[in-house]
Amino acid sequence: MKSINIKFLIPLLLLYFPFIALSDNRRGSLPPSVNCDTSIYPIILRDISTDDFATHHAGTLADERYTRYIGMFFNNCSESNTKITVNFDNKDIDPNNGYLINHATGPTASDNVTFQLIDLEDNPINLNQRNAFTKNIDENNEAFFRFAVNYVKKDNLPPKPGNVIAHITFIAEANDQIVESDKIKIVD
Repeated sequence: MKSINIKFLIPLLLLYFPFIALSDNRRGSLPPSVNCDTSIYPIILRDISTDDFATHHAGTLADERYTRYIGMFFNNCSESNTKITVNFDNKDIDPNNGYLINHATGPTASDNVTFQLIDLEDNPINLNQRNAFTKNIDENNEAFFRFAVNYVKKDNLPPKPGNVIAHITFIAEANDQIVESDKIKIVD
């Protein structure tokens, strides 16, 4: 009886072996993880007055002097010449307009002014339409992402004074693995 079981088991193993050898999940098939040191700084904008908007139309940015820059530095990365992608978490983005959500609450919060991300060519970014930004980690094992942020009107009414507080939660990935996940706070 034992020889029958062995004879049956060997053909089964021979049929299974090619699938093990071709499996993507075998040890060593994942690309190496990328590790980087990350530097990100909180953004503080100056208080704004109601006359710092050119118009009362929705989508109008405040005067250019209120624009501040967000820098995300990835340095001392374990790999170079590798793509790194930054995505912003949807929970911080208004699904109606792509602006950042104003988390300030209560009677001191502005209910029709918030923040909008802007690219380096001064184009407002609708984060509902474009939410992934990719760079290459250079030969010095560094990558740098830079965005601008400014106040934006949410409706066609005059701007209402009050506090504006926003967060941008981002996830950076390289080789389909998370390099960094962090939150940037933007306050006025």
